[in-house]
Amino acid sequence: MGEDAAQESILQRQMGELLVDAFDEVVVAILSKLGEGIKPSRVRRYPTFSLRDNGMPSLGDGLWTGAGPLEYSSVLEPPYNDDEARQLGKFPPARFPAVARLVAFACEHPEIARMPAAGSDQENPLVKVTIDLLLSRAADMHLLRFGVMAGTAATRAAVLKPLLRGLFDARLKFVVLAPIAFVRFDFDRMRLGPSAFIMRMSPNLQRARWEMKAYGANGHDQVLAAATHAFVVTGWDVPNGNWIELSHTLSNFSSEMRERIDALFAALRLETGIETGYAQEIRLSRGWRHRHNNGLPDVYAVGARRYPEAFDDFGWNRADLPLVGRAQMRQVASLVEPLENSSDERLILATRRLNTAMTRSDLADAILDATIGLEVLLGDGDGQAISWKLRMRAAALAGIGRGQTGAKAMSDAIALVYATRSAIVHGVRRRRGATAAHAERELDAKDQALNALRDVLKILIHRPEFLDPRRIDSDLLMVPPGLASIS
Repeated sequence: MGEDAAQESILQRQMGELLVDAFDEVVVAILSKLGEGIKPSRVRRYPTFSLRDNGMPSLGDGLWTGAGPLEYSSVLEPPYNDDEARQLGKFPPARFPAVARLVAFACEHPEIARMPAAGSDQENPLVKVTIDLLLSRAADMHLLRFGVMAGTAATRAAVLKPLLRGLFDARLKFVVLAPIAFVRFDFDRMRLGPSAFIMRMSPNLQRARWEMKAYGANGHDQVLAAATHAFVVTGWDVPNGNWIELSHTLSNFSSEMRERIDALFAALRLETGIETGYAQEIRLSRGWRHRHNNGLPDVYAVGARRYPEAFDDFGWNRADLPLVGRAQMRQVASLVEPLENSSDERLILATRRLNTAMTRSDLADAILDATIGLEVLLGDGDGQAISWKLRMRAAALAGIGRGQTGAKAMSDAIALVYATRSAIVHGVRRRRGATAAHAERELDAKDQALNALRDVLKILIHRPEFLDPRRIDSDLLMVPPGLASIS
């Protein structure tokens, strides 16, 4: 260990000891007030959680409902009519010398206390506020979890260990969650791969993510709430830093995290064909936290609008929400690892097109997205007779598992889809005007296009050798090399 590392270790140990002393001092002071008969107030804002008739959560801000947990540290608040006492705050130095020593240490060593620097010539006003909040929440957590009792070695460790790890661990671990909107599941948890699983979110996790909905939110609040389960991706960490920088980092969009989430939704859509999506990404701390929050998990959130627009039209009240069972989810799991590990650009691009198509509100856009996906997978780049080639190649792939009947059905579907696509891109649908018959035909074409793309993608995931269209020609259609571009 180098000299700097040794000195840092000494300072960390000193701060840990100061934190324990200050925590004990605050807990004893609260117990004394409670012994005098002073009643704690309840947390003024605590998210409400209930379930709708369709099983989807309903969340609310819970402001002034009186349903929040007891805020034991409120008994230390100075009287409202005592300006001098209020200026000294909840922990006046004369009565709380251990708290004062912790604040002084944090001001002297902001890098150890993970405080943002305020400059060498000025006192950091955030330090006292941050320390006061940390100690108040820690004492509240102790009394909520273990009852009205003094701290013991075991209870103290349970409350303070996550805070100490949040202060001193070089890297902080977390998992990424994406709540799955408007889908019911008949199980609580299932492993999907080495670093991914699906789980039912607890009421407290639901409350915690609702509290963070304002950060980057760009979807409807009730769509955000309407999810019982979430995809979870493990294995993430970030370098530790001051709490402001860290909060900013964990509340920012990450393309890598978004890609992992989208791969999971692609697997779900491929297997089930259901309409779903997500309105929020969550970063959930693992083993550390910066402060306790009334028993709720420590989460950070990023807003998203990755769901069908129709969901905003009171979709959270729908009674016909799809139900996914454990057996079907196992089939989803079989697609996850190949999707996450694939480096084939065709598969990656086509999967993106599927995700986009299945969240489109406009039928024409969905059809165009799906046909682009099919062309990415089955086209050969020469631009000749593309619809004919797609029909033949898609039919040949469908015939692998379903024989001539499956091949014929796929060929007919591609024919309908491309006839509709041609009408769209050449403006025929606008010249004819919108009729019920045309709308029904487009809806059918959309379903056929999405199903065709899903079927082709699933086959190619399990038979990646056919990601080269020439292999389809030579192995399945038995077209001699050089003739595949001739219609």
